[in-house]
Amino acid sequence: MSAPPNSLIPQQTQRVSPVDLLRTLCEKQVTGSLWVASNGVNWLVVFEQGRVIYVTHDLEPLVRLGEQLQRQGGPGSVLAEEVRPLINTLFAQKLKEPASGRVGYEALLWLMRQQYLTREQALEVCERLTREALESLLLVSEGAVVFSPQTHLSQTGYSFELSALLTYCQERIRGWRALGAPVWSPYQRLYLTSHVTPQKQLPELHQQFRVHLRGLSFRHLAIQTNYDELKLAQSLLPYIREKVILLREPQPPFHQLPRLLPLQPIAPPVKPACTIACIDDSPTITNEIRRYLGDTGFEVIAVNEPLKALMQIVRLKPELILLDVGMPLLDGYELCRLLRKNPLFKKTPIVMVTGNTGFLDRAKATMVGATDYLTKPFSQEGLLKMVHRHLAV
Repeated sequence: MSAPPNSLIPQQTQRVSPVDLLRTLCEKQVTGSLWVASNGVNWLVVFEQGRVIYVTHDLEPLVRLGEQLQRQGGPGSVLAEEVRPLINTLFAQKLKEPASGRVGYEALLWLMRQQYLTREQALEVCERLTREALESLLLVSEGAVVFSPQTHLSQTGYSFELSALLTYCQERIRGWRALGAPVWSPYQRLYLTSHVTPQKQLPELHQQFRVHLRGLSFRHLAIQTNYDELKLAQSLLPYIREKVILLREPQPPFHQLPRLLPLQPIAPPVKPACTIACIDDSPTITNEIRRYLGDTGFEVIAVNEPLKALMQIVRLKPELILLDVGMPLLDGYELCRLLRKNPLFKKTPIVMVTGNTGFLDRAKATMVGATDYLTKPFSQEGLLKMVHRHLAV
């Protein structure tokens, strides 16, 4: 998967919020492929009507499939000893093609068609591979992104709810980060040192682990011992801290995957830079404004009852007021005029929010003391520009 079809990924990178991006695509019930490229790694997420079919990246797709086959069948099984080499032989040539990351999925479908795996077994393997790739994708903060309406993958009839996948992967990431600074990747390699005497008494490591602590990563060690890799890392953490086990960089190409950052100490709550009151009888609009401004350091207070708005605004004393024009019983123009009569709000920026764009509407807003005019529908960028224009933030 060195590049998406037709080299669709742009050269310029951008800030990426994978969670928001995936949720948006699922909410729109899209069918197609999302490509994310970062630090030489390309991720692929395939959707069908807003559900996730598969998530992968282009680092050793057949190796990762083979490991999951070994986990499925166990060491010495037909899947581990016969099918795994067969897959490598049949699909190795495809690794040289563009979008090679999906080769693992194509091989998985082939295994199901050839009845090496039942449909239920293929689903288990697919879900583990999807979770593994999604977990690393959620750590990406900057990359090139493109969406294609084509999936390029045969469908199996099964798919996954994004919310369940996110819940699982985010919980896993929290677990990894809780381990602290020594551990920053599931692909870090572990080495057992025999000459180090621990400062505190630790139980003797089980022989099952000792024979493998010669450069296997947490992930590969978990495959060999049939353990969950996070629980494995948690159990080995005391030995790592006492330097009985040393950690080394991931083996290429897995060193290209984004790093985990340890959990930071919880800081005391910080007062938001400014309080913004949003007066609108529509909860949909106030929720959208809160979503647009909620992660940018502002505290957004929604006021949905125009008749009670004046009392609430006097109590809140916001630094800026976003005021809808078309409200029942008491419209925005009249409310703006009443606010300007109060000495507390003589200089408070009041931005009228409306779908009307006529000259007379703007003139009326100016006459009642409005500071500015924001036309619906508005983008997050447009809203932020308006807020920053009138607040010294």
